[in-house]
Amino acid sequence: MANAQRPIVIQRLYFCRLHLEWWSAELARQETPKAIIEQSLGESTLFHLVMAYRAYLQEIATAYTVPAIDYVNAGDLIATLSAQGYDSAEARELAALEVGMGWLAGLLTQYSALGPLRGPTAVSSLQVISASQVNNTDPIGLEDCRDYFQALSEIIDNQRTRLEEW
Repeated sequence: MANAQRPIVIQRLYFCRLHLEWWSAELARQETPKAIIEQSLGESTLFHLVMAYRAYLQEIATAYTVPAIDYVNAGDLIATLSAQGYDSAEARELAALEVGMGWLAGLLTQYSALGPLRGPTAVSSLQVISASQVNNTDPIGLEDCRDYFQALSEIIDNQRTRLEEW
């Protein structure tokens, strides 16, 4: 049976790759202030990465025939799997990566730092805004996002291979 979450994961990773390419191109053009590009494309890239990760957690759940609810982290998935009598090496590997100083912990930390209500600076209408109107936060780095994208893509590919073997 095909896993309905797989196309969602693939789509989110594709959107992320598009944003990374766009981000790189915009920086090269040097027409828009770097701070605006980092906030706009950085936030959207982080969003797609985290949504890909959450969809992948649902994909693992589906592979184990447990409900594919909205898992926020691997711990949530592990709890659901354990309640059904399953132990997932994939979920445990992801849970280990969510803590400490690793790439997945960094991704989730940067995403959560955006905050639930963080939005655009108020402007009276659709207009070009200056770099000084962008929220003053730590910039989201293109290289960090590229690293997150590469690492997430690789772990998903590796884990899918292992899941398909059994």
